Amino acid sequence: MQTSEPTQDHTRQNLLLKQYLNKYFSPNKIEQLVGEFSFSELRKLLGEMDLEFFSLCYFPKYFDRKFGEFHKELFEELKYMLDNKGLIEAFGLPREHGKSTINSFLFPLYSTLYNKSQFTLIISATEQIALPFLDMIKDELENNELLMEDFGIQKGNRWNNNEIWISRGEGIVSPNLYSN
Repeated sequence: MQTSEPTQDHTRQNLLLKQYLNKYFSPNKIEQLVGEFSFSELRKLLGEMDLEFFSLCYFPKYFDRKFGEFHKELFEELKYMLDNKGLIEAFGLPREHGKSTINSFLFPLYSTLYNKSQFTLIISATEQIALPFLDMIKDELENNELLMEDFGIQKGNRWNNNEIWISRGEGIVSPNLYSN
């Protein structure tokens, strides 16, 4: 039996959308945006503007609590790197603060889905560390209904253990692709 009551996830999505619309736009602008755009389009807009929103909206099973100030600074630095092609930065964060999940899962997805990078390489100390992140990415691209709804993701011509391509031609690869 179907119910017309909103699900907990739907309610969370609406609250998150409202919170981030209020963060960036005036009440008049929000009213205009809500009148002109679908919820899917608004999520994509806010996701591109704000990595924190992108992570909380699309990946709540990995990012289920508020981010610390250093996470917010990391998000800003990562976006700055995308805007300044060729810039390489190093980051130091404490253990167990999500560095790998952000840098090897969230950021490759963000840069690919928003066409910020045509080709993304996941670099880790070993292949055994990198490949699970690629598996996480594949799982989200195949099973995350909200992601599929908003981005219209299609598998590309390469979809294997160490390389994936989506239909627009962007790729995410583990480092093993180019090893000897």
